[in-house]
Amino acid sequence: MRRIDAYRIKRGDNLGDAEFWNTILEDLDIRIGLNEDKLKNLDAVANRMESLALERINNSITPLVIQTQDRIASIPNLFSATSVTSVEIGAGTKTFFVEASARNTFAVGGYVLARRIADGSAWMTGALVSYSQTTGALVIDVDNSAGEGTFTDWRFYTAGRKGQKGDKGDRGATYRPGGYNAATAYAKDDMVTDQGCLWINIAADGSTNIAPPTLPATSNATWEVAALRPANVATDIAYDTGSGTISVAEALGALGSGVEAKAPNDANYLVKTASDGLSAGRVVTDDEIEWDWSTPGQVLAKIASSMYASAANICAGVAKIIRADALWDAAAPYRIDNVSGTINLDFSQHLNYVLALNGNTTLGAPTGLKPGQSFGIWFVQDEAGGKTMSFSSGWIPIGGTTPTFNTGSYQANYISGQLAYDDGTNWSICYSGGKAAYAAK
Repeated sequence: MRRIDAYRIKRGDNLGDAEFWNTILEDLDIRIGLNEDKLKNLDAVANRMESLALERINNSITPLVIQTQDRIASIPNLFSATSVTSVEIGAGTKTFFVEASARNTFAVGGYVLARRIADGSAWMTGALVSYSQTTGALVIDVDNSAGEGTFTDWRFYTAGRKGQKGDKGDRGATYRPGGYNAATAYAKDDMVTDQGCLWINIAADGSTNIAPPTLPATSNATWEVAALRPANVATDIAYDTGSGTISVAEALGALGSGVEAKAPNDANYLVKTASDGLSAGRVVTDDEIEWDWSTPGQVLAKIASSMYASAANICAGVAKIIRADALWDAAAPYRIDNVSGTINLDFSQHLNYVLALNGNTTLGAPTGLKPGQSFGIWFVQDEAGGKTMSFSSGWIPIGGTTPTFNTGSYQANYISGQLAYDDGTNWSICYSGGKAAYAAK
């Protein structure tokens, strides 16, 4: 309420009277004090509301965060579970009861591997018949197994169905000990020793009483040399302590089919020195490249060129030292155009892929993946779009649901995955992904 009339100065007021001003100032003080008290009460209410809100958030959200963290930490356990059910190894329908602690979180796939915990060589695989999270009853129709007996220590994994048996390979070479014998009947690809060399039989119908040719000939209609002994290996090697050079008395002789004995100064020499026409300290290796020990860094550069892994070496898992530039080259996504049908990616050639679709596509069983290896795959639609993307058995989506992909014109989709299990027979890849945020035209 306004009170200006009470404060208004009127004609005749004694402005020099202290009481005149004290009355007005006291009234103002009282009104201001009341407003300050009200503000304090409002601050107290606001602080209380803030405290209650924070307490409610802490009580409601924090347990959810902790639960989410626990679930993320237990992702590897989503794809395996255990059972103490007594089950005999063999074909047909088998029923297990999953341990209660894992019933609600076990993400079982369409094909299941049941393996003994104490003995990994005893296992069964089969298609999933049914699974109850309530009772833990897991029923599979076993179509493949190893080992025998009845056991109570089982661990389950999501697996892929065993593929068809491949064609039988050609017969390899067979070593026949004791050296060549004229009385022995030899078959094609039999191997024998004779004249200090290893020979392989090349006759379509084999042979009897037909000897390998006499050296230096290396083949006839029946036999062909597989490993030829050195004929004139140098034995006179000297080291000059004064000059620090090494001398070889004679060159190596004939080393194999098509290789002739070399004259001095030829690449067949192990070491060449000043007396052989080259400057002291120069070495010629079996790849016919000279290394100059007297030039700083040349030998180290040559060694380094063979000890560091290339991008192809990294993909193939060759045991060499990895450099950052080669690693990034290996990680660059490799594009495959006009993709449709089932495609089996080879990860020993490339670590990541871009698949440009021109038809419905299914990811089949990959090759070249090492256990624990991660990867990324882009799926790019063409102008028409509408190409579907699906996954064969063994590809396990994280969360149990295949991602939703964008099939519009020039739309891009992406998945990342990791080889979670591979025993040489059964494998599983865990992956996640979905729509990308941009068109890939």
